[in-house]
Amino acid sequence: FSVYETIKKSLLLYQERADRLGVLIEHEKPEDDYQMNGLEVDLSTAVINLMDNSLYWHEKRKTQNPFIRINYRDDNDILFISIEDNA
Repeated sequence: FSVYETIKKSLLLYQERADRLGVLIEHEKPEDDYQMNGLEVDLSTAVINLMDNSLYWHEKRKTQNPFIRINYRDDNDILFISIEDNA
């Protein structure tokens, strides 16, 4: 399955909440269409958990200029996905 598309679908579940809280979600499509073997739901569950946690803390802390950023880095055929926020 496509890593980017799976993460994109997971983010859509939280877009309305993020908009309400003023949280900017940065998720640009990578140059490569990274494919992963396994269960799509495993990646989706991890992303959903991280998004829920991030938005919870943004709301609790009332973060100035809140953001969540998803980046991809390929290093020797190993894909690293980083999800960071400022909450």
